[in-house]
Amino acid sequence: MTLKCLLMNLPDKMQADSLENDHWKIIYKTGAIATLIVIFGTLSDKIIGTLPGGNHTELPATAIDRFAQFHDNCWLGLYYLDLLNVITLLILVSGFFALYAAHHKVNRGTA
Repeated sequence: MTLKCLLMNLPDKMQADSLENDHWKIIYKTGAIATLIVIFGTLSDKIIGTLPGGNHTELPATAIDRFAQFHDNCWLGLYYLDLLNVITLLILVSGFFALYAAHHKVNRGTA
């Protein structure tokens, strides 16, 4: 391949690389926003956990008691069944994908 041929294809390659970088930037931003949401969710989990008074002796000890509490009070039951933790973990998947996207060009094997 001649130098002239390489130089003619250079703008197309640069445009393709720029388009690919734009796609990765969207993934980076999505992961960052998701991580911030998870941080907010974790902090709210700590705040909600201290609202009932923080008396852990009053919490149900068995799964049957927790489901009975869910039957009595839907939102409190879902909280004690760790629904908020499940939601934050599902949101954090995009954060993990963004970490992969940030490291995949450096070392694909350990990304």
